[in-house]
Amino acid sequence: MNKKYLIIIVMLAIVAVYVRGMLFPYCVKPFVGGYILAMSDESLSKVKVILKKKLPTSFTARVSPNSPMYYTVIPSSDFNSLKETLWDNESIEITAAKQENGATYAFFHSCFGKIDPDYNIAELQEPLNKYSLEAKEVNRIYVQFKDNMRLSEIEETLHLLENESNVIRVFPDVLDR
Repeated sequence: MNKKYLIIIVMLAIVAVYVRGMLFPYCVKPFVGGYILAMSDESLSKVKVILKKKLPTSFTARVSPNSPMYYTVIPSSDFNSLKETLWDNESIEITAAKQENGATYAFFHSCFGKIDPDYNIAELQEPLNKYSLEAKEVNRIYVQFKDNMRLSEIEETLHLLENESNVIRVFPDVLDR
């Protein structure tokens, strides 16, 4: 009987170690090399104050050279209906990025059947005029950390940045493990 229990305990231990090993990558917060900030303007003064006070490492900030990204500001009470109307009537897909002071900041994703922004802001603005909406270009700033940090170490800074008025969205630059 004792051998039977010993074999069961050993098998359960092996299974537990195997399952833990499979789940471990999902339990550990990943490393981050920086942030990509989607901003409504290029004013970094308040952002830099937050970063200097809260980041446990030094950083550099530069304009991100990615392709253009556009956003609009919609009254929050009209967001859902305008989202459907824009998709149904204009083939323009938007997603909410931030809500602030009764307004929803929304990014454009698929416009006129194009996923990449192969259209310019003037093309996008034309159908938006019907709905009294204005397309604006996102200012993207890349904040690169001197040392890679665990996401859990910088989550407070992430939330402070997300609440800053000219920051529409913060995208952590998650590194491959």
